[in-house]
Amino acid sequence: MNNENRGNALRWCIVIVLIMIAETFVFNLAHWRTTSHDEVSTANMVVGSGLKNGNGSFEIDDPENAFVEISIKANNGVYPRLESVKISVNSSEMKERESVDYSVFLKKNGVWRNSSQGAWYDPSSDVFSYTASPITQYAMLPGYATDSTRVYFKGEIGKKVVFESVEFNRTIPFTISITRVGIMLLVGAFAIYFRPRSLLYQKIFDWSDIRQMISICAMGILVCIGFVALCTFTHTEDARFNPVFNHWIDPYQYQHLADAFLNGHLYLDLPVDPQLADLSNPYDYEVRHGLGAEGSQIFWDYAFFDGKYYTYFGALPALLLFVPFQAMTGHWMPTSLAIMVFGVIAIVLLLALVVSIAKRYFADTASWGMVLLMSIFAVLAIDLTYFGFMTDFYSVPIVASLAFTFGGLLLWVHARKKYGNLSSVRIFLGSLLMACNLGCRPQFLIACLLAFPLFWDEITVSRELFSKKGLVSTICAFAPFFIMAVPWMWYNNARFGSLLNFGANYNLTGFNMTEVHPSRFAIPGMWFMQLFQLPLLSGAFPFVQTINNTLPSPSEPSLGGYFMIVPAALIGLLFFVFRETLKKARVYGLAWILVVSIVVVSLVDVSSAGITNRYHGDFAWMAALLAILTIFSIESIMGRFENGGGCLQIRSAFITVLVAFILFTVFIYGFGSFASGRYSALSTTNPDLYLTVKSWFMGFYAGQA
Repeated sequence: MNNENRGNALRWCIVIVLIMIAETFVFNLAHWRTTSHDEVSTANMVVGSGLKNGNGSFEIDDPENAFVEISIKANNGVYPRLESVKISVNSSEMKERESVDYSVFLKKNGVWRNSSQGAWYDPSSDVFSYTASPITQYAMLPGYATDSTRVYFKGEIGKKVVFESVEFNRTIPFTISITRVGIMLLVGAFAIYFRPRSLLYQKIFDWSDIRQMISICAMGILVCIGFVALCTFTHTEDARFNPVFNHWIDPYQYQHLADAFLNGHLYLDLPVDPQLADLSNPYDYEVRHGLGAEGSQIFWDYAFFDGKYYTYFGALPALLLFVPFQAMTGHWMPTSLAIMVFGVIAIVLLLALVVSIAKRYFADTASWGMVLLMSIFAVLAIDLTYFGFMTDFYSVPIVASLAFTFGGLLLWVHARKKYGNLSSVRIFLGSLLMACNLGCRPQFLIACLLAFPLFWDEITVSRELFSKKGLVSTICAFAPFFIMAVPWMWYNNARFGSLLNFGANYNLTGFNMTEVHPSRFAIPGMWFMQLFQLPLLSGAFPFVQTINNTLPSPSEPSLGGYFMIVPAALIGLLFFVFRETLKKARVYGLAWILVVSIVVVSLVDVSSAGITNRYHGDFAWMAALLAILTIFSIESIMGRFENGGGCLQIRSAFITVLVAFILFTVFIYGFGSFASGRYSALSTTNPDLYLTVKSWFMGFYAGQA
């Protein structure tokens, strides 16, 4: 066993010991806090008048009095201190994704006080929740001595409340979570193999090395599995009325579009309310809001034109996936499945693109470790975590465009064959995939500009493009865009009477998109917040909170600005500092096109549709590529030799910062998935998962009396 293997064996031992300590004492702190406590004996439980007894459960009849009161018996004249509470539930009576909220009130000196009113009152901890999962049915209390308690159940009239008993000072079970251990093992492996002195950084990347090839493929498989798992976190809700907007939210745009295509027309088979059809200006939000309050059925975020509903989202994903799936099975394709398919394809092509960049432009300097690290960074940086979480129709065209764009770039990068000639077939196929963005997310067409720096020598030196001898290749480069443009222009004209109108401005949303636009004076502030707004961190689960801006513009709850969520991407903005190295690698022009495109796309997005993490996907892939080019350039400047020579300390510091940035992004995206303020919040859509993960940190909650 060599020194590296012995060192890694020792590091793994340390990691395993730390995991055992964390699993035993940190994540099971609630168990140890409740192993020694006062015995509690209770008298009869009195059900408040606000709870109506049902068949094996209760129903809230009066929210003000929806409580049960439990008297506590004294032990030798002394009332016990309450350390924990357990709401026992018959799991078979609770529906999937059903949760019950409650608050515990303790009687002290004749006054009822919420159990959260400890050393410092925290309104956010007023309410506990439980599901059918046993671990979620426990909660920590601050240790007050009392003679009586009340458990108030929360909800509207008619809310079903399932519970069998309320018990106090039950020892919270000691649990070992395979998921938790697996996450810690992954973090430990990341820390070991990507530490600054890792042997991986001492080996030049070589795809012919079987170990390196296997490591890239294994990492890709692991990332794909993680993405697919993420797509199962949330669940699509059925069409429902939103009382805030007074519109109906129907999440099945692509399914309705597949229905329309299979039925031989372009409009969607959604019922059109006569009052909406009679409006002279159906895009006036205030008028629609009023009609919705009166009972009119108006659908949110659908394009409405000439008395019919349409979707303004790209139709190509429907033609490629939703229509064939429905034709073969007779059922609608789940939106999450479409996102899984496009997402996995995008991940595979992105990793192949990272490998190709390293091989073509940094063949003599890119290390095995840095290629692996950039592969992990790239997947995190392109905003796929957001789209895996938000498995709704908004995500479909963006994820599809990511797959098409990465495929097009990969074919262009490999357009030159091994024996020297340009491949017209690869150029054609690359352009065809790029042109597919017309039918998905047209913003991605800006990626076509990257062809000029990629083929600069072929255009200006060898004249294999834009010349007589390169006529075939030139035609192959441009023909796919004409081929793809014709059907989409016909599609637009058939629906909206315009070749270039995709219908986005006919969207029935929270303002009139045909007339109203954000103030141009607010756009700089909006753009800054979209890119550089700091995340909001807290000391309690989920540790990452959503942010709502106060600018007079459309916005959605956000985890922060892109470059603050993905700080490693900031390194790409320093590309001009390393221009000599980038020029030597022949990618300096590519870097400039990327940075200009980032600015253009992000400005267009915020000026037309406002601030949201969803639109990070339009430019995040360019920021990721820019950062990858810059990081590979920095690595080549620092130099790596087998014995770690050349700028060793600076290189170690740089890798340490880079690894810390990537771990920070994992933290933000990971815990940000549980933020309660975001759309499709897990606390609502998957409360069992949310409360189970929250229980991992239960021991840190509740003060002490």
